[in-house]
Amino acid sequence: MISGLRRRIPPGIAAMLFFIGPGLILAIEASGESGITELIAAGYEHGFALFWVIAAALIFKFAFTNGIARYTVATGTSIFDGLRSIPGPKNWEVTFIVAIYFFEMVGFGGIALFAGSMLAKVIPAAAPAAYAFALLIFILLVLWKDSYERLEHIILLISVVMFAGLAALILTLPFPLAAIAQGCIPSVPDGALIETMALLGVVGSGLNLLLYSVWLHEKMGDRHGEAYFASHMKSVNLDLVLAFLLVGVVALIFMTLGFWGFVHEHLTEVGVGVVTEVLYASFGKIPGGMNTVMFVAFVILTGALISGMDGRARAVSSVVSRASATRFDERTLYRMVLIAFAFIITAGILSGETTSLIRAVAAVSSVMFGLLGFMLIYLDRRLPVYARGSSLWVLTVGCGSVLFLGIALITERSLLTFGLPLVEHVAVVAILIYAFTKTSLFERLVTGRGTLEDRGWMILSFGVLALYGICRGILYNGVIIDFADLGPMVAGILGGPVVGGCVGLIAALFRLSEGGLGAVGSAVSAICAGVIAAYAARMFRNHLTYWRLIVLACGVEFLHVFILIPLFAGGWDSLAMWQIIRETYLPMAVANALGLVLFLSILRERGYEMLEHTEYLSLKKRRTKEMPEDPEESK
Repeated sequence: MISGLRRRIPPGIAAMLFFIGPGLILAIEASGESGITELIAAGYEHGFALFWVIAAALIFKFAFTNGIARYTVATGTSIFDGLRSIPGPKNWEVTFIVAIYFFEMVGFGGIALFAGSMLAKVIPAAAPAAYAFALLIFILLVLWKDSYERLEHIILLISVVMFAGLAALILTLPFPLAAIAQGCIPSVPDGALIETMALLGVVGSGLNLLLYSVWLHEKMGDRHGEAYFASHMKSVNLDLVLAFLLVGVVALIFMTLGFWGFVHEHLTEVGVGVVTEVLYASFGKIPGGMNTVMFVAFVILTGALISGMDGRARAVSSVVSRASATRFDERTLYRMVLIAFAFIITAGILSGETTSLIRAVAAVSSVMFGLLGFMLIYLDRRLPVYARGSSLWVLTVGCGSVLFLGIALITERSLLTFGLPLVEHVAVVAILIYAFTKTSLFERLVTGRGTLEDRGWMILSFGVLALYGICRGILYNGVIIDFADLGPMVAGILGGPVVGGCVGLIAALFRLSEGGLGAVGSAVSAICAGVIAAYAARMFRNHLTYWRLIVLACGVEFLHVFILIPLFAGGWDSLAMWQIIRETYLPMAVANALGLVLFLSILRERGYEMLEHTEYLSLKKRRTKEMPEDPEESK
């Protein structure tokens, strides 16, 4: 369809429009995930005083995406291949991003339910959840062929509907031009710092911008390098300008809706149905435009789901196929990832409560997005001279990345309030572990010569570390935010499940004596942490990597915070419990993951690339079998 249209226009214009497509997909995806409620709330609370924030966010994100595009056009590979070359643990960047993409699918369940609620208002023939499941099935049918051309055609159709709806809104919605012009002057109203930071983060999306490279790579084929760079980038830049202008228009419309009467007191409600009712009431103030706005919002969210699932599935399948040996081709991996996404989205739809996890994932994504700016500058400086960004580009991306890291820390206050103190205390534990590795006891344990007495001393030593993790924790609503699971995990990795479980038991008994809402769940978690870490080390065949330990720590804390604490404290059906989960998971996961990373760094510094006691034991057994029973025979 798009290629046919291009054949009917002059060649010069056709060349300029060649890359119109990836940016359109990005714009649809970003518009559907750019914080509708935040924009409406900002319009209601502060009018257009924060309108300048939209422009600032889009300028930085345009520069960020431009850097991604230059890398892709110059190298012929997606940005995910480039990120794998960033110094540090092997594949740590892409592994982290892939994990976030999977977690974001829970949020996509919320988006699907939100879209279903919109459609149910326009066509009240079925429940929102039924529409959400029908939409998910439709998306799988659209994407199953793994055809970029089909995706482009679908997005073009969605865009036509969306543009028609936006045109109707622009014609019916009264825009206060004087207030908008005043809002272009940077200022932060009293008490609006957090809202300003939030808008900077949500407008135009974050990690989603990496997906532009995936679609651009599909569109470009093998036409890359210096010979194509100048002509391609003209079309790419036009594509990006149009994309971010579209995102800006959508943001302006939602801010204007808030300006004309958003019911703010309902914004803090969690339920999707409540938010829909609030939006419905707000849209009703537009003469004759209520159903139009609802349907346009449904179309935007549908486009975001289609493009978001496609881009993430392409990114994940590409990373898996290149980062590890697999017998599946990339198309099969793409379909497998889509199926996995569908299951996670289904869970999100059924749960009806995704807000806490969405916010937790968004906080981690914000930190990663801020770091990605510096990684992009690193990759840009290694491009050929013709493809590098200007000094102004480096300054824009660098300043934006610093700002976004600040946003992540300020808006996710649990990282500042709880995470930084825990990290400080974990550093003390790392010093103690380092001192332990200098002892003869450690040498005997890792080389398989440890006695029962040695294991007893190990249980006692790491039990003390686990108690230190509890004592240095921070009490929050009956739950102690600590790193007590670190001691059992390290003990389990070094000494096996019995040692890890015993260390966890010491921590469990002490934690029970402290009492509180999370006492039983935390006690069970400490024991589980030691046992799980031991069996994980065996599954890894004692070959430890940084990302494996990070996944281990995040998994153990997920079990701790999301499952065990609510299970033993009365369930998940209260807002207070979800607030506890939201405030405790990130600091505890970060602290324990950092502790395990430092532990592995110490092991490697001591010359143990892998825990060698298994090899030592197998060699000792072979030598024992080869030795003659009679000592005289060896003479």
